[in-house]
Amino acid sequence: MAAERGHKVVLFEAAAKLGGQVLLASKTVWRKDLIQIIDWREAELSRLGVDVRCNVYAEAADVLAEAPDHVFVATGGMPAENTLLGAELAISSWDILSGDVRAEQNVLICDHTGRYEAVATADMLSANGHHVTLATIDSHAATEMGYTDRIVFHKRLAAQGVSTLPYLKLKSLCKDGNRLKATLTHELTGQSQEITTDQVLLETGTDPLAEVFFELADEASNRGISDVGAMANWARNLPHLRATPCTGQVMPSPPALSTRHCWKPIGWRCICRAAEAAVCAPRRSRGTGQRQAFFSLLKNVLFRRGACPPGRKSKLGAAGQLWRRAASAS
Repeated sequence: MAAERGHKVVLFEAAAKLGGQVLLASKTVWRKDLIQIIDWREAELSRLGVDVRCNVYAEAADVLAEAPDHVFVATGGMPAENTLLGAELAISSWDILSGDVRAEQNVLICDHTGRYEAVATADMLSANGHHVTLATIDSHAATEMGYTDRIVFHKRLAAQGVSTLPYLKLKSLCKDGNRLKATLTHELTGQSQEITTDQVLLETGTDPLAEVFFELADEASNRGISDVGAMANWARNLPHLRATPCTGQVMPSPPALSTRHCWKPIGWRCICRAAEAAVCAPRRSRGTGQRQAFFSLLKNVLFRRGACPPGRKSKLGAAGQLWRRAASAS
């Protein structure tokens, strides 16, 4: 987005290839199409002339050497550290998906998050002929996922012979000859259960890598905190609004861009004003950016995400009428 608006952009990437966790997720069987997201964004970066520097683990000195006007810190994280006994013997889903660790024949996956990582890894391993046991702290696997995705994973894991053990949390891990012995505790009864296997994968989420942010924050004009007040006068710059449909937020583009810019959650009043501006402006002034702002905010945010607060049905209806008027006028 910054490059699209004419800024000179430098992108530091710690890995050898762009994509981060999306790249890891695309390694799994059912989600391999995610690679298209990365391919498209790489093509856009090339088209816009973004200076991409891979294999650079940027520290504060590296950032300051560029003398930047603005810094966006999106450093992600690493698999969370664990303090349970024998945690050093376990691996993470990142180890398997990245190919850094070879998977053994019998794998116990202990999922403490209920999200994609554990079930996606179990899906990949079982599809490749490994014997997988999935222990989850919840009543069933992938409880934090949406129903449509969750049920697909449940079907695939069942068809591939994955054994799912509910309400079990990994308590400790130790060596048992050339194998590993995992002690798990039942979340409801407190009873212990031991499982001997070749390899244990422990999924407990991600710890943020925020060191560079805190190193830079004190020297930044905003101390690392978005200045919401910088967006207070956004309404007077409506012709310059652009929208991000996925988040339902707006940001002014040049020349309205402030040196202390920030993001501001959009509400129904903002949507109605944007609608009025789109309808009332002369046809020749309705540029692509303005139409995108109006349609994305109203259609994606208000109608799909319920931005209109309770008791505002009349305002919602009025906004809908403005939407239809703008659609016919454009």
